Amino acid sequence: MNLLSIILAFAFPIIADDLACNGDVRLCNRRYSNISLVGSHNSAFVGILPTNNQYVSVTEQLNIGVRFLQVQTRGHDGSIQLCHTSCWVLNAGPLSSYLREVATWMAKNPREILTVLLTNSDGMAVERFAEAVRDANLDGIVYRPAGQPALDEWPTLQEFLDSGVRLIVFMVDSYADTTKVDYILPQFLYQWQNAYGQTDSAFSNCSIDRPKRIQHPETYMYMINHFLDIQLPFGIVIPNQFEASSTNSLESITKQAEACGVQWGVKPNVILVGSLP
Repeated sequence: MNLLSIILAFAFPIIADDLACNGDVRLCNRRYSNISLVGSHNSAFVGILPTNNQYVSVTEQLNIGVRFLQVQTRGHDGSIQLCHTSCWVLNAGPLSSYLREVATWMAKNPREILTVLLTNSDGMAVERFAEAVRDANLDGIVYRPAGQPALDEWPTLQEFLDSGVRLIVFMVDSYADTTKVDYILPQFLYQWQNAYGQTDSAFSNCSIDRPKRIQHPETYMYMINHFLDIQLPFGIVIPNQFEASSTNSLESITKQAEACGVQWGVKPNVILVGSLP
């Protein structure tokens, strides 16, 4: 199933149009803060090994409807590399190469707006991430908000397109600094997440896990982690590839999204999935 159908199933059936925004013309007048995006967990780690999180390339993920890309980074050999926990476990190459692949896809799909979520566990300078964005020629289409927009102040998708904005960049760790790079936004100022590493196929957990202290969660967007793991001895967790088809089914994703919507009064803005397609 094309994941675009999951995004749109929350609101209306798909109607294709040359003037569509992210696949449907009726998304154009919706604010970015009022849509649900299918996201790819550890989108760069492609393969069939336990250290991999996706089956198909980033380009193919985008082709089937992913519009939110999460990538895990580490500092290695003097550059920002896409490494799974540690670069000796899995190294998917430089961030700049990954972003160039994203840029190539975006050039071929001019009505699509993407979001990239970066991790920065090593606390690298945010300016180094900006260099990778610039190397991919993406710095001219990034969202640079004036201040910190509230939920009802985010642009609509059409407003993004009209202003030439097609890429929103978040950083999950505390090292984003908009006084140094104005378009790498601290995720936890805008979105909270439920817990990742879930081993319960019912996906009943909609509780806030990160950040730890939120006084007014209703003022945030939020992301749910909808990828299933297996708990092994010694605290080791690996992707549950055996149940990937059921985990990624429309039924399973919609069930959790609607349950979280009931709990919080609004559906999630991002449903992060693994083992695509």
